[in-house]
Amino acid sequence: MPIGTAVHDRTFALAESLNYREWSGYYAVSAYEAHHEHEYNAIRNAAALIDVSPLFKYILRGRDAQKLVDRVITRDAMKLAIGQVYYTPWCDEHGKVIDDGTVTRLDETEFRWTAADPSLRWFTQNAIGLDVTIEDVSEQIAALALQGPNINMGMTITDPTSFYNLLNGIEDPVPNTPAGHELAYIRKIAELTDKYAVRIKEAAGLVTQQTAYPDNDLAAQLKIVARLIGGGLKTRIYMVGMDQFDTHSNQTEASDTTTGNHANLLSELSSAVKAFMDDCKYLAIEERVIGMTFSEFGRRIKKRRIPSFTDR
Repeated sequence: MPIGTAVHDRTFALAESLNYREWSGYYAVSAYEAHHEHEYNAIRNAAALIDVSPLFKYILRGRDAQKLVDRVITRDAMKLAIGQVYYTPWCDEHGKVIDDGTVTRLDETEFRWTAADPSLRWFTQNAIGLDVTIEDVSEQIAALALQGPNINMGMTITDPTSFYNLLNGIEDPVPNTPAGHELAYIRKIAELTDKYAVRIKEAAGLVTQQTAYPDNDLAAQLKIVARLIGGGLKTRIYMVGMDQFDTHSNQTEASDTTTGNHANLLSELSSAVKAFMDDCKYLAIEERVIGMTFSEFGRRIKKRRIPSFTDR
């Protein structure tokens, strides 16, 4: 027999239709009124609070928790910041979707995972050989979802193109099909950041001229940071990044150790940071900026046994 969720008393008082269904052992309201029109329009045009407590919930802990997440989901778990949430499917080895849900990074070695269907067995099978524990906390944690275009959330700009598209109001076109309409809605929900977006546009609009930057991805990211700081945005911490340092033994040319992949990467880093500092001076913000460089490598006290692998 189903049981009520942690907020069942509240939802029961509002469910005029008494239209309930069973969801993973819990009572769930199918529609609060005789027809779902008001609820549908609220989610599409305003805001709606939904009891999603019946979702299955898991806590992953351990040194290899990120490896397990990265092994299972179709997105890059290394880019998931602490406090950030991914919505993602997970697939088998043939690309067949097993389920979908959310993954939240709670700290460096701990994740919270939600799923519509029981997934403990699948996660456990994929955790073989990894230093990670998986705890089913489905009955310990209630969950509410707040959805709709009137909801404001924090903002992450993942690349320079996204930033300039935001400023210029550019949106990728979607096909005029039912699937295209759903895609447009999903994008709208993903960009529920109107207050933040307005402030970012205001700050960016106050800086109309900057110094020259080299043509590389890190420089493009730093140029955006300088523009936003120069425009008075109060964000205290900005994070930019570059990759491709996993060069193993292919770092330099044998004939000239000042050339090769690693030398090119350091040159890109140096030129980007130099341009950023010059721009900060031009914008008169150099006294308000401090930079820190960190790497995921170099985390072992003892050097690796392979002498030529000098990138760790």
